[in-house]
Amino acid sequence: MDSAGRGTTLVIAAFYLMVTLALAVGAYALLQGRRFGQPLVLVWQLFAFIIGIQTALGGQLLIGAGAAILSGVVILAVCAKSTVDYVTVTPR
Repeated sequence: MDSAGRGTTLVIAAFYLMVTLALAVGAYALLQGRRFGQPLVLVWQLFAFIIGIQTALGGQLLIGAGAAILSGVVILAVCAKSTVDYVTVTPR
């Protein structure tokens, strides 16, 4: 692997590390009842839903449908009234 390939690999790894960190912060914030975690988790699930649909359309129907359905359920759970009520109360 040449230096350009290593640089690209490091950039991609850093990007995925930041995305993972943002998702972890969002999940932790939701568990703590903080409102700012909801959009972080919602955006991640929207990406996962789109990737699931594209995977299903690309020929991997079972994997794509499973990812899309799971993401849809989490999106509904994050937007449910009970979740919104939980995160709109003062921080615990």
